[in-house]
Amino acid sequence: MGTSRWYNVFGRVAPGASAVILGAVLVVGGIDAESLPGAGKYHKAVKVAIEGVPYRIGQWVGTDVDTPIEAVKLLRPNEILHRRFVNTTTNETVALLVVHCTDTNDMLGHYPPQCYPAHGWRREGTQQTTLEFEDQLYPATEYEFNRMVQGREQRMSVFSFFVLPDGSIVADMKGLKSASGRKSASQLGAAQVQIVGGEDLPAEKRREIVHEFVRAIEPTIRVVAEGIKNG
Repeated sequence: MGTSRWYNVFGRVAPGASAVILGAVLVVGGIDAESLPGAGKYHKAVKVAIEGVPYRIGQWVGTDVDTPIEAVKLLRPNEILHRRFVNTTTNETVALLVVHCTDTNDMLGHYPPQCYPAHGWRREGTQQTTLEFEDQLYPATEYEFNRMVQGREQRMSVFSFFVLPDGSIVADMKGLKSASGRKSASQLGAAQVQIVGGEDLPAEKRREIVHEFVRAIEPTIRVVAEGIKNG
C-alpha cells in the first residue's frame, strides 16, 4: 500500500513540480568562467558526463522531461538533466535532476528550502544524511515538503547535494557559499543533484533508492569533482 501511494502521489506531483524543480536549481553561467586556464575544456567534459547518465538504472527506466525554452534562454546552464524514472517492477517513480553551472556564485539561493516554498510547498522537515561515493561517506540533505491541492495532501521528499571541482561534496548552501569564496571553485562552477520522490515509502527504502541512483551517476560526479587535471 505504501509503494502504491508513493507512486500515485508522485504521479500527481511530477507534472506540476517540473517547473519548480527547474526553478530550484537552474542558474546563469558566470561571465568570468573562461578566465581560468582549462575551464572551457573542463566545462565541456562535465557537459558530456551529464549527458552520459544512463536511461536505465537497474529496474528503473528514464524519460527526459522537457526544459522550457524560455528557462534555457534566461538561465543558460552549462548542462541540465531532468529525467523521470519508473520502476518496471513496482511502478515507483523518481525524478533525477543534475544541473551544472559555471560559477558557484550563480547557484547561491537556488536550492530546495528557498524555491519549493515559493511555489506552494511547505517544508515539513530537514534531515542531515550521508551519501556513499567511492567507498567514502559525504554529507547530503533530505528535505520533506507537503501541500494541499483541491483538498488532498501531496508529499514530496528531496535528497540534495552539491559537487565541487576541488573534490568536495557539500550538503547545503552553507557549504556552497564557503566554496564560492575560492577563486578556482567559483570559476569552475558546481553541480547540484536532486533525487525527488514521494515520501510515503519507509525511510530505509527511500535511502536504498537514493543510493542506487547515486551509484549510477558516480562517473558524472567524478568528472565534476576532478576539476582541472594537472598536465
